[in-house]
Amino acid sequence: MIEPPVLPMIAWIDDPESTRYGSPLIGGKASGLTALASAGLPVPSAFVILPHAFIMQSHRGALPTLAPGADRVIDAAYRQLAGGLPDAIVAVRSSATVEDGAVASHAGQFLTTLNVVGTDSVIGAALACVASLHDAAAEAYRSERLGADSDLARMAV
Repeated sequence: MIEPPVLPMIAWIDDPESTRYGSPLIGGKASGLTALASAGLPVPSAFVILPHAFIMQSHRGALPTLAPGADRVIDAAYRQLAGGLPDAIVAVRSSATVEDGAVASHAGQFLTTLNVVGTDSVIGAALACVASLHDAAAEAYRSERLGADSDLARMAV
């Protein structure tokens, strides 16, 4: 039996390998940043939590949960990003697969949390960000702009 490939749960913006993921996996924002970093332009250090690190719940309003082991991967990435600082301050932002496209921008539709400190807070903010993908206003906007394609929306953070 052939085992399916194990996908990583995070991607680094400045890792040239991350450019291969493209918008369908890491979303429009992160895809653009990886392209800029790959071109040698200055981009702030960042990692992207990929969509399969989250388990979406089947009913509206329920927060997603993390896939098994995702908390450890996020903790390691946050510690690496923090460079040993115990209280590194970060921003947690969306990078949805439907964001920043030719048909729909989703500007202001998804939750951004600033001044986040610590792994537990990063995880909480990431889960809230992913939940905003299914906020009523975001779903209505997406349905209006993308129609049937709106079901394909996924969120990286």
